[in-house]
Amino acid sequence: MHDSRILDAVEDIIGPDLMVCDGAFIIKEVDGTSHISWHQDLTYWELDTVNEQVSIWFALSPATPESGTMKFMPGSHRSGQLSHHATADDANTLPRGETLDVEIDESAAVDNTLRPGQMSLHHGFTFHASMPNVSSDRRIGFNANMIRPSVRQLRVENDSAMLLHGTDDHGH
Repeated sequence: MHDSRILDAVEDIIGPDLMVCDGAFIIKEVDGTSHISWHQDLTYWELDTVNEQVSIWFALSPATPESGTMKFMPGSHRSGQLSHHATADDANTLPRGETLDVEIDESAAVDNTLRPGQMSLHHGFTFHASMPNVSSDRRIGFNANMIRPSVRQLRVENDSAMLLHGTDDHGH
């Protein structure tokens, strides 16, 4: 996370003072059914501001259409926060099956194809999803949510973040 190539890319988007507030390994096994529905990350981040954050996806194995790579809807971050509904779809790996309440033209979606070691960045309002892994190996990635120190998480009183670059004048 302290690699200057990563920090420089994020700094170009949200500025020089950078914190990581969440991170998780995302492993998609070969099963042909598990997927993530079309959603926006800021639906469940509950931050007090929306334009001082970015999500990073690091590919640790090939992320291809066959392995169920993420798909993005270009320009969708300009839509702002849209409503979502919970689904009872057991194959949807989101905690509550959060799904956008809008019609998605999947023919306009762009595959986020990455080789191991590559990364992509997206805004928390960006519509994205991933399809089932039908390749011969699991897809492994790491997702990190980056914020400026001025951002506060509204859901949890004692939430924390770690400074990666710059200064924290906001008491994290």
